[in-house]
Amino acid sequence: MAASQGLQSQPVTAPAQQASLERRGADAVSGRCQLPPLPEHYTGREEEAAGLAEHLRARGSLVLLAGGGMGKSCLAADVGWRLVRSGEVPGGALWVDLREAFSSADVEARFCAALGLAAEKEGNALRVVAAVRGLAAGAQQAGPGGSSSSPPPLAALVVVDNAEDALGEAEAAAAMKGLLGKILAIAPAARLLLTSRTSLHLPSRPSPLLTERPVGATSPAAAAQLVQAVAGDVGEAEARRVAEACQCVPLVLCLVAEALAAGRMRMQDLPKLLAAAPSPSSSTVPNSDDASGTRVRLVLAGLKRQHQQAAALLSVFPSSFDEEAAAAVLDLPSTSAARGLLAVLSRHSVVTRDGRQQYSLHPLVREQAAVLGTGLNTGLRAAAEGRFVYLMLGKIWERADMYASPKQSQSALESAQERQADVGKLVELLAQLPAARDIELAALESLRPACEALLRRFADPQQQGPQREVDVAIAAVHDMLAWIASRSGRYKDGEGHAMPSYQLRLMHLGKGHQDTAGSLYTLAFCIDSQGRHTEAEPLYRQALKIQRQVLGKAHPSAVASLNSLAVCINAQGRYTDAERLYRQALRRRRRVLGEEHPLTASSLNNLACCIAAQGRHAEAEPLHCQALELRRRVLGAEHPDTVTSLYHLASCTYAQGRYEEAEPLCRQALGLSRRVLGDEHPYTSASQYKLAMMLYHHERFEEAEPLFRQVLKTRLRLQGVDHPTVQKCLDLLGDCVEEQGHAFSPEAELAELVWRPARKSWWRRVVRGCFR
Repeated sequence: MAASQGLQSQPVTAPAQQASLERRGADAVSGRCQLPPLPEHYTGREEEAAGLAEHLRARGSLVLLAGGGMGKSCLAADVGWRLVRSGEVPGGALWVDLREAFSSADVEARFCAALGLAAEKEGNALRVVAAVRGLAAGAQQAGPGGSSSSPPPLAALVVVDNAEDALGEAEAAAAMKGLLGKILAIAPAARLLLTSRTSLHLPSRPSPLLTERPVGATSPAAAAQLVQAVAGDVGEAEARRVAEACQCVPLVLCLVAEALAAGRMRMQDLPKLLAAAPSPSSSTVPNSDDASGTRVRLVLAGLKRQHQQAAALLSVFPSSFDEEAAAAVLDLPSTSAARGLLAVLSRHSVVTRDGRQQYSLHPLVREQAAVLGTGLNTGLRAAAEGRFVYLMLGKIWERADMYASPKQSQSALESAQERQADVGKLVELLAQLPAARDIELAALESLRPACEALLRRFADPQQQGPQREVDVAIAAVHDMLAWIASRSGRYKDGEGHAMPSYQLRLMHLGKGHQDTAGSLYTLAFCIDSQGRHTEAEPLYRQALKIQRQVLGKAHPSAVASLNSLAVCINAQGRYTDAERLYRQALRRRRRVLGEEHPLTASSLNNLACCIAAQGRHAEAEPLHCQALELRRRVLGAEHPDTVTSLYHLASCTYAQGRYEEAEPLCRQALGLSRRVLGDEHPYTSASQYKLAMMLYHHERFEEAEPLFRQVLKTRLRLQGVDHPTVQKCLDLLGDCVEEQGHAFSPEAELAELVWRPARKSWWRRVVRGCFR
């Protein structure tokens, strides 16, 4: 049976290699059930679930299509449990969660994890298909093989949840469709059951191998029954009103019913939920996700502030988490404190808990909690990301120690496979270098001793294990040390670690691997930060090319490389080329990260500065205003990036000759810069200089004089007496003094500024010597 069009197969592998991969895949098979338990109040889908189960038995695989909150994942689990309990899937029922699987490597790793396979450099697709075929092998041998008009008897089930995340990236979508096409063609007795918010765009023809089935809201009667099951005091008529206000969307029904039961909502609040519904007269097709998301946000806003903040912090987790992880991200003193807070959030249906004491947020709840958190506290997201990174880095070293123990090595591998989504999120955050300053550098520096100890262990001549595995591990440690050094401003040290990391990964993983691209990017960044821009540019380009091929153009790592390439080209004065790249980076960050994100603000700021550098100040000004307002909302008024945007806006206004408007902006920037960045920071000195120039142009020489003198003092120390900027500042200071009717001697002024600190230092040494 051929795979349906659109589900292409992967490249063919040599016969001997293919046979080896298939044997290893089949050996890993075990008839296990990975289906999640159904929620306590799950109801209203009995007839629909029975029909879907019959379709899987008689007609083949399915895709459940619905917007967020419609209950398609619960429905898939319900169908799976029906088949498991009736004994119809002896090969097992697997659950593959593709949430935040944005690359082919992510997609393959999630399938491998569900099947108990270790993801390798290549050949994963064949091994996955062989393992799935192994699930169904027993039933295929025992029963009839099916006919051309019907599939073979059902033997195993593979549920693929949250397929929309992979479909959002071309490269990940191709990998997923390739796997599905192979499974449909080679292992049709293993039925696929996908859930997705978006269509796979399958061809419409009679009896397709993978049928798409829309999933709608529950019936009004079932919706009212659900409301009464959750909120026992709500009467039948009131339950019907709630169901209508929630448009019978299961997730919204649960949240609203919990809010009514807890007294956080009243029946009088239902019109607000109805107002979130799309207008019937709209000429466009309404987006159910938008309407459901608005309702979810309204309900979350009714939580106590501390619970809203907790939900916002927990939204950083891309998948399930335990109480220990929650305590770390919530910054709580113990797991018992986290347990109590999670119990409250569970009662409000904000988080769900499974039988393994793992908690999770529904994707729609996660999205809306993150949005709500931004409005509560602009620094909330950065704090959550910083704690998540610190937690995950600690877990990585913990698993490395486990792996070193013969008794725990298998547990370490299984744990790493289960946390693929967390590792992907960690890599994404680490790649976002401009935002990473919000992660405490002290936490990163604390990892240096552990990394250095690992390198010493690997250098031990008695170190056991295949050389390739040892070298790949050494490359990973060097990469981490390079990243820590670069974030601490030690770029030369960073280069010293990034180079061997890149060389080892190039040797063992190949030039097309995403880890090789990551090491290459870090190397380019360290070289670029030392002012060697022409040397860094081709490295950035090479890293960007690999990331686009492997991860997709819209992946955060690829966009970060694009932005850094633009910064590198901008530093060489090639503003036209840089502007084009800045615009690309801004478009992609807006699409992928959204408008309210620090990196979107960073791209806005970079584009504005590039345009201003070309003398187009009027065009740059509105972009500077947007970047400033966005950073004030997202980061806060006193964040260093906000201060930088304020300085750039003041400079842009000044460059257009609007000195009266520029002066208050410059004074504000100077005050904030002194308080946030310190007197010695370049932006503080630049703000002083700009303000002094404004006063100079208005002939307010008495006010400008002390500012020029302070700028001169700072730049003398940083740039030396022969720097052109120092000489210009000295001339302007002389003009200010002379315009006030006083004599000015450049030599005497320099002698005063240079020798007075030296004299003080000399006297201090003398005094210390006398008392020694």
